[in-house]
Amino acid sequence: VEEIAKDWGLSLIIYPAESSPYLRITEKWDEFIVKKSKKFRYKIRKREKDLRTFPEFAMRWFEGQDDSAELLHDVLKIEAGSWKVKADMDITGRPMELRYHEQLLPMMGRENLLFANVLYVRQEPAAYNLCYRWNRRLGQIKTSFNDAFQEFSPGALVLEAALRRAFDDGYQEFDFL
Repeated sequence: VEEIAKDWGLSLIIYPAESSPYLRITEKWDEFIVKKSKKFRYKIRKREKDLRTFPEFAMRWFEGQDDSAELLHDVLKIEAGSWKVKADMDITGRPMELRYHEQLLPMMGRENLLFANVLYVRQEPAAYNLCYRWNRRLGQIKTSFNDAFQEFSPGALVLEAALRRAFDDGYQEFDFL
């Protein structure tokens, strides 16, 4: 870009910015986890065990067009109980963003781009992780949890489940927003 600007005699201003944090996936989940600290491994394994053994926990994956209406319903319910309401960042608090998601989710389902999961605690939607998939990569679009379920670390549970599935399904990269 700098060369083109120079060649064409254009002005170019570069501002410092943060790049999106992403994880390149080059190994299996267990190989990745074993390289992490003991405390990190303990937390991951404990949450995975909780998901498997607590009957009040259920994880559901949403990937097709037929799932999009129910996913949006659950996302809105989760956000209604989240910190995003007080910060005026919830989807329903901004009509344009609500219309965007009402159109985005079915389109993503139709085009096989949708990759989302919702954690239910006692059959209530507690947290979600909405991603797009493209070219063996997953990109996180939006995530949140209902504050009423904070004690269970629901945000960590949905993120870690998505990460593990990215490793297991052979994705090459996970972009964290």
